[in-house]
Amino acid sequence: MQLVSTELHASYRVAEPFRWPFHDGSMLRGVLGRALRKAACARTAAACANDCELPEQCTYSRLFDPPVPNPVPHRFLRGLTRAPQPMIPVFPAPGRIDAQHGAVFSITLRLLGPLERGDLAVVLEALEGLTAFEFTADRGRIAFDHATLVGQRETPIATNITAAPMERIAVELETPAWLEHQGRLMEQIHFQPFFRAIYRRLTVLCALYGEWSDIDDAAFEPLDALAAQIVVAEQHVKKLEFQRRSEARGREHPMRGLIGRVVFEGRGLEAFLPALRLAEKTHIGKATSFGMGRMRVEV
Repeated sequence: MQLVSTELHASYRVAEPFRWPFHDGSMLRGVLGRALRKAACARTAAACANDCELPEQCTYSRLFDPPVPNPVPHRFLRGLTRAPQPMIPVFPAPGRIDAQHGAVFSITLRLLGPLERGDLAVVLEALEGLTAFEFTADRGRIAFDHATLVGQRETPIATNITAAPMERIAVELETPAWLEHQGRLMEQIHFQPFFRAIYRRLTVLCALYGEWSDIDDAAFEPLDALAAQIVVAEQHVKKLEFQRRSEARGREHPMRGLIGRVVFEGRGLEAFLPALRLAEKTHIGKATSFGMGRMRVEV
């Protein structure tokens, strides 16, 4: 599996105070989507009325609301109506706080896969354009400080990691990880289903936006057998349940996930390090476009 990424970092100041919701991902994603659509449509003859009319050419459609290709590049995509988006937002950590005048905050956008001509300019314009929108019912506003490209565009995410034998790895779930097993939220983490969820997401992302081959599918079975031997040494997680509000539809939707720390132990853990490092960059579970599923690996 191979992926490249382009990372942008933007900084803002609070111009009109407002109250952050507990999980700010829904609010920030909504504002970002409107700003990105406005910036993308401004570069075409006219804005699309509803659905994007130029999905193959439009930065908004490709990065924020991508359709499933036909034919699908992997069987895991069969039956899906929308593909996982290649834009991974890194939003502020959860917590309901008052954003006071002059307070500084930042967001990072990680764009997976090769970019089309003009994509970078559109995204930078959208990041600056967040200042045109109100935040929450408090009518809060922000002022743009600066946005920068972090490193080089389309930088390969390292997966050819050679590690010494290790028997202990910790995973910090920094934002709620919405991981499901047999259709239900995992309320306790066990390594094998945790690894399966990661591998499935990585397979889909690499098939869509990177490089994937049958060799990667064949590698899963021996890794899955090894995953069954890995045990949980420590687990300090809690389940979070909250609501996100869709301003476009005027409805609230339930959100859930686990946050906290898990320590895994077992022989052969180094075999999983490439997938875990890749998952740090791509996030895990559902609703990653809302900033959920951000994890950090400690070796």
